[in-house]
Amino acid sequence: AGGGVNKDFVDVRSKDHHEALRRAGNSGITSVEDHIIGRSLVLYRGSHRDGVRRLFHLFAVFPEDVPIPRSFFDMFAASLFGATGKRPKLQVRPWLQELVNMSLLQGDFVAGFFMHDIIREYCISRCPDLHQAQREVVEVLLRADHVWPRVEKAEAGTAEYYVAAHGSWHIKGAMSGAAEDEALAARLVENPEV
Repeated sequence: AGGGVNKDFVDVRSKDHHEALRRAGNSGITSVEDHIIGRSLVLYRGSHRDGVRRLFHLFAVFPEDVPIPRSFFDMFAASLFGATGKRPKLQVRPWLQELVNMSLLQGDFVAGFFMHDIIREYCISRCPDLHQAQREVVEVLLRADHVWPRVEKAEAGTAEYYVAAHGSWHIKGAMSGAAEDEALAARLVENPEV
């Protein structure tokens, strides 16, 4: 997959990790899972390395066991996921596929993508400011030139359905008790619903 899987990557995925567990207390690694996930990311050498790593870490903001539809990634490829150029969604799709190939992401382009809870916890534990990351998601949704329908009017498996059904997850995560929460709440009330 684009040169992303090399011998070191295969070795870290297949070897016995008892030594890593023994050293875990001294290295800051808390589990064999953390070791495997971290080494998988370090050893990934694909041409999409920066995008893959950025997308991987952004999964900290998504709810557990909820498939995120391809259309969500397509819609926010540039504004949220950092893709550039004429067709940013065409950049994000290989990033998703690389994460699936590395077993760091589950799902597909039809059913949507999600993370196993252990991998998601890894992302959350390394997110320097989860409230701010959630706030960025909410800000992107508010800036979108889009009217978000109610869940009963949205087609399942679409970005619209995801936002209608799970937008409150991001809003709740964005609220940290800070003064700027009032301004964000006011902006949310201004947005019309269909």
